[in-house]
Amino acid sequence: LKADSTAWTRLTPQGLADVWRQGEPPLHPALDHMVSLPGQLKSLPDARSALLRHAAVWCAQRLAQEKARHAVMGYQDLLVRLDAALRGPTGAALAARIRQQFPVALIDEFQDTDALQLRIFDTVYGVQRNDPATALVLIGDPKQSIYAFRGADIHTYLATRRHTQGRHATLGTNFRSTAGMVQAVNRVFGQAEGQAQGAFGYRLQDGPGGEENLLPFHAAAARGRSEHWQVGGRPDTPALTFWCVQAEEALGSERHRDQMADLCAREMVRLLHAGRQQQAGFVGPEGRLRAVQPGDMAVLVNSGREAQAVRAALGRLGVRSVYLSDQRSVYRSPMAAELQRWLAACAAPGDERLLRAALATPALGLSWAELDALRHDDNAWEARLQQCHAC
Repeated sequence: LKADSTAWTRLTPQGLADVWRQGEPPLHPALDHMVSLPGQLKSLPDARSALLRHAAVWCAQRLAQEKARHAVMGYQDLLVRLDAALRGPTGAALAARIRQQFPVALIDEFQDTDALQLRIFDTVYGVQRNDPATALVLIGDPKQSIYAFRGADIHTYLATRRHTQGRHATLGTNFRSTAGMVQAVNRVFGQAEGQAQGAFGYRLQDGPGGEENLLPFHAAAARGRSEHWQVGGRPDTPALTFWCVQAEEALGSERHRDQMADLCAREMVRLLHAGRQQQAGFVGPEGRLRAVQPGDMAVLVNSGREAQAVRAALGRLGVRSVYLSDQRSVYRSPMAAELQRWLAACAAPGDERLLRAALATPALGLSWAELDALRHDDNAWEARLQQCHAC
């Protein structure tokens, strides 16, 4: 109930007196206690955190019991056991044996490393020690750290970066994008780097050695696509454009999302229309324009709802689209239903009814004439039966 709801006072003596029309309102000790009920409820301890901790521990213990009962281990179990072994009485010998077998280790996508994984590699190779007899090569881009929900910890990356000062190498050339796009991105992040907290918010004013930027921005060079983007015959068409729209707080989240989707869809249609008229596209070194095509366009979204809004906006304008990160359940797809029929037929090869249902699925692509022939051609039907038995 809201704090100002009349329900809090309706059953108090005063609340009953205000609405009672005939005679005296009823009296009871419970009604007297209704006056102090809101305060008593607020004073009750909040058990949410304790319940969540208890549930997490219980689930972990139950999962461990089930794994032990079935004699199985997962990937995380391997990491936990290796970490425990490295910190045990024979840990030094185990680390030496690993270094002997694998004197060089390379971790790609290091920005997605969690604290447990780093501790294992640090124990074996010594990140700060930098033993010349071994090599630990870490490759990562913290701007691509998107797996926090899987345990990836950006602070693990930042701490390791600090511990390896003087041993960094930056891949400073972009081999994918046009020079115009790279220059535009450099300009945006260069402006942000001039802010107090840096481009990525990790410039410390009171670091161990004074001001310290844990995650500095490095401008990139471009050796990617040689063509450049052009609209309306303008050779200086910008590679990056910002739109100024009403804030989400002013419109509400749903209306703001729909407005952005509509603007995005209309701009895409405008560019496609200009492309058909040879007024928008990519100009190569030879000076010839290749008109922009639907396959040149992609929309980055934060959520499935945003994707649905963009697809709906495009659909209203007659443009078909494909959602490449569709997270709908595969079990609800038409193919899943067809596969279920095939599995049922293979599980009971003697049931002709199940086999006929499987043979009629669109995945096989049998024509009506071929399906009808199975009813009259015993040899063809027997061949299908043998196929089902072979499964």
